[in-house]
Amino acid sequence: MYVPGPNAVDDRTVVLELLRSAGVGHLVSGDSGGALESTVLPFVVDDGMTAMRAHFARADPHWRTLDGAGALMIVPVVDAYVSPSYGRSPT
Repeated sequence: MYVPGPNAVDDRTVVLELLRSAGVGHLVSGDSGGALESTVLPFVVDDGMTAMRAHFARADPHWRTLDGAGALMIVPVVDAYVSPSYGRSPT
């Protein structure tokens, strides 16, 4: 994944703190046919950042599709939106 230099965080302690402060992530998985599924899940990560555990509701069918599927956990640590009109004088 490309990360611009000013956005890179190399300190594993800081990364671990950021992950733990988020507490939820978007698990995106796909099958070989290109179909994607996404579910927002609470998660915990171990101290070595080698394992992440998440919780699916039993009724969510997404968990049944994960065996052998590729997956990506998107963790929205910082969330903000800057409007295109930001800084523009009101008329």
